[in-house]
Amino acid sequence: LPFARRFLLLVFGDLTSIVDNPLASHRNVAQRTTAAMSQRNLLLIGGTALLASAGLAVIAMSSRNNNNKKKKKPAFKPTRIPVAGTIAKYRLTSIIRPEGHFVGGVTAFDAVDTGLENDTTFSDFMSSNKTNQTVCYCFDVSARVLVFLSCPSREALWREPFLDRGIRKLASEDVFICSFETAHAYVRENPKPRPDATLQWIWNTGRCGSTLMSRVMVASGSAVSLSEPWWFDELCFAIDDGALPEAELDELVKTLHVVDFKLASDMWPEATVFSMNPKGKGHPVRPSILRAFPDGKHMFMYRDTRKVVESFGSIFSNNMPWYIKFAMNLGLGGPPPINKKAFSDPRLSEMFESGDLRLPKRLNPIAQRITAMWVDGVSSWIRLRESEPLLGDSVTIRMDEFVTKDLDKRRENVRAVLKSVGIEGKESIELGMTAFNKHSQAGTRMATSSASAGTKKFLTAEDADSIAEFVA
Repeated sequence: LPFARRFLLLVFGDLTSIVDNPLASHRNVAQRTTAAMSQRNLLLIGGTALLASAGLAVIAMSSRNNNNKKKKKPAFKPTRIPVAGTIAKYRLTSIIRPEGHFVGGVTAFDAVDTGLENDTTFSDFMSSNKTNQTVCYCFDVSARVLVFLSCPSREALWREPFLDRGIRKLASEDVFICSFETAHAYVRENPKPRPDATLQWIWNTGRCGSTLMSRVMVASGSAVSLSEPWWFDELCFAIDDGALPEAELDELVKTLHVVDFKLASDMWPEATVFSMNPKGKGHPVRPSILRAFPDGKHMFMYRDTRKVVESFGSIFSNNMPWYIKFAMNLGLGGPPPINKKAFSDPRLSEMFESGDLRLPKRLNPIAQRITAMWVDGVSSWIRLRESEPLLGDSVTIRMDEFVTKDLDKRRENVRAVLKSVGIEGKESIELGMTAFNKHSQAGTRMATSSASAGTKKFLTAEDADSIAEFVA
């Protein structure tokens, strides 16, 4: 293998003639080896061989796991889809509860049908969530169903920073499913969570304070906020796969937002603002949202590219087994190479394909992908602002400004953000300010960045400089 030869050249120098000339006599090789090696070298070779073997084993296991994933069928497949206008109750039999990245949807749980006698009308389901305690969790394009998971307490769920991981952690046994058509029909009759609702999206680069912003909105007492529901990620996957025609995608986008906002609204009955906080890679859904909700409000949060890459990268690295890191350092495994599909902004995609956009080669694959995500998010927001004059009153805010230690400036930022969605008054501002009293992602892996945990830096000084030069 090429990497093995490079490894031998690096560690053993002249002894790589064994590789270069495999026909050399065993006696000559043995004589040269004995003359060249000390006991220390033997230990080094033994240790290196062990590490190399571990690396190869990881690669083999990774390849086998990837093949298994391709063959694996979804864990949950509805055995019965209820008739139009109704929703069926299933019983949860298993679910992946531990926090983990890129885990979710129908592959994260299984459930069995409890029978036709437990079906109810969808309108009754939507109006009795104080009893059901549900959220919309995911959807399945192939079965054309929405899936709702329940929990013992939605108040406890909303204390979790992220709904996608929080609901898996807290899920109770009741699972509900309905057809796309049933949910669409409900939304056609109820096109907003409430007639006077203002809908808002907190677009972001990731690691920039958007979870805290979501907390501020809820703390104000006048807003419902959904932070990173799994179905929003699935919309990104569906767009990337081209799984739905534009008209069907737009209808599904509208249905998911309205239904999930409506289910949460009874916890804040006075709220008139409904805010969505997607992940940093969520902006591919934005064109569909603009079509489905032309009067929606939008804001954008960002942070210095180097800090975003360092934060994401150190979190992933801190939670990565040593043997995976070892294999990646040999150039094996890790994220797939960047291609034009990494960019939702057509301009960036074309520039990348033509060679005019080249990510720093010195960065490892993870750092390259995070950098690409940041550039795509910022560029697409700038492009949107240029093409959509109605977004002229939208808010763009940098994390450093939002979390400033100057409390007067922080209070002014909160005031401006709330005012942009029609929330005014000193009481709302002061309530919003209370969200800063606690780390918004406390208790999760996302609170284990190098800055928070004091661990080893993910980026070298040279890496950071190359990112700054690239972005400039």
